[in-house]
Amino acid sequence: MALVVWMGASAAAYAESITEGTWTKKSNKIKGAWAIEQREDGAYLVLDEDFKTRNAPDLKFMLTNNTVGAVNGKNATQDALFIENLKSNKGTQSYRLPDNYGDYSTLLLHCEQFSKLWGAASLKN
Repeated sequence: MALVVWMGASAAAYAESITEGTWTKKSNKIKGAWAIEQREDGAYLVLDEDFKTRNAPDLKFMLTNNTVGAVNGKNATQDALFIENLKSNKGTQSYRLPDNYGDYSTLLLHCEQFSKLWGAASLKN
C-alpha cells in the first residue's frame, strides 16, 4: 500500500491507498483509473487526472453487490447505495464514501435518468 503525505495549512494530513483499479465499459467508455483512499476523516473515491467520460444529465456513483459481469442498466439501482452525483466528466476529483462502503463489492457510474450503466469496477481484488 502506498502512503501519500501532504501538508495542510494547519496540520499534516494523510491518505492511504486501500485499493485501485480501472473501469469495465458497459454502455460508455470511462478512461482513467480510480482509487479508494483512507484519509483522517474517512474513505474517499479518487479519480485520477486522466479520468474522462461522455457527459450525461444524471450520472451518479453507486455501490452494489452485483458483480461487474451481472450488473446492467436495469438492475444497477436495485439494492444499490448512492454515493454522489458526478461532479465533472473529466479530471481529478474525489468523493466521500459512506462508512459501510466495504459491505459492497462493485462501484458503478450510472445515468439514472436514462437507466444507462456507464461502467463498473470491482472493489475486491
